[in-house]
Amino acid sequence: MGAIAQSNRLLQQLTDLMADPNFDAVMRDIGARLFEPAGNRLRLIQGLDRFVAKSTRFTPTSAVIRQVPIKICERDPNRIALWVFNNGPNTIFLGTSAVKDGAALGDPNAGWPLPNQASASIGSVAGEIWATSTLGNNDLRVVDLSN
Repeated sequence: MGAIAQSNRLLQQLTDLMADPNFDAVMRDIGARLFEPAGNRLRLIQGLDRFVAKSTRFTPTSAVIRQVPIKICERDPNRIALWVFNNGPNTIFLGTSAVKDGAALGDPNAGWPLPNQASASIGSVAGEIWATSTLGNNDLRVVDLSN
């Protein structure tokens, strides 16, 4: 299997884990999962280990995103990577504290759209990241890796 295919497979496994309705319980229970020798869990943990080994902090969280911008992560100059997964029914928009949903082209506060059931790796952005949505209560899962 090529490196890109393997990377995509591992990202999909991470996305599946973050979509799990028991995500918080899974994260609390992850210590026990590290030693499970069978199935996808071990491969997922091994894949995550390549990223986590470079960091000293692995912070999984979740947030309910509504029509008012909410901060989903603090400013962190030591951030290595940030993964987000939209586990809600509507598109979520990511940006600054002034982020807008569906803003007009050229609007400096236009949010970056994250469709429902989609995930993204944002990389080593050091600043705060905020989120909003046009409708309802949307479940956003976040994993922040930093030193």
